[in-house]
Amino acid sequence: MLSDLPVDTLKLDMKLVQSDSNDSGSRNILNFIVSLAKWMNLLIIAEGVETQEQVNRLKYLNCNYAQGYFYARPMPAEDFTKMLSESPIDDEVVSCVFSPPNLEITYCDSNNRDVLLIIHSSGENRCMLQETFSGQYCVAEAGNFDSALKFLKENHSKIVTIILDVLMPSMEGFELVSILKHDERLESIPIIITADEGDGLELRSIDIGADDFIAKPYYPEVISRRVRNLVDLCKYRRLKATDICKNDQDNSNLS
Repeated sequence: MLSDLPVDTLKLDMKLVQSDSNDSGSRNILNFIVSLAKWMNLLIIAEGVETQEQVNRLKYLNCNYAQGYFYARPMPAEDFTKMLSESPIDDEVVSCVFSPPNLEITYCDSNNRDVLLIIHSSGENRCMLQETFSGQYCVAEAGNFDSALKFLKENHSKIVTIILDVLMPSMEGFELVSILKHDERLESIPIIITADEGDGLELRSIDIGADDFIAKPYYPEVISRRVRNLVDLCKYRRLKATDICKNDQDNSNLS
């Protein structure tokens, strides 16, 4: 029923924000609410933030905005105007949050780094993943399958991993996985599917040919390590396959 409401922003009450982070019940409730909001592609604004610990906790959950005494206490209008005029506005964050859902491919062109392709309809989630991996890979983002497929066919030799959200506007992520696994040029590219836990999505992802599954909400440290492990494993397999082919060729020449 909640998903049927015309909602585009979720505000977290200060009681939730200020709840004891050591209390598993409160922590699980907050995690669930944020996860649901992310699944619905809602902006999340936390109220009543008063401590650095609360800020860190909200950052860990990838909350979009926060307000509270930690940032500023009530002040006269003229003081607020002055503070606002002197505050830097992060255009990159604004553009990530409000980017259109069917964004064409954006690509950090680099000849020196492996390419990580993120396929997700949410500009906010693409932004978070881009920030997580920009220092490790050359990140390409696609907001729809058509642009993603075009990019894959033109750059498949450079792509080391695909992070694919299972819920996309034009087709299910599972359909794209099936397409990739039946294309000789693309079948060897590792695929990580992301989705909410439940409904057997993890098992279905592995059954259809995905190499890994990561549940939402995204935790940067976890997803970063999972991607790195998968990339390293696939590079090792390719190296071993190359060595085997070389040895077979050498043996053939000797005979």
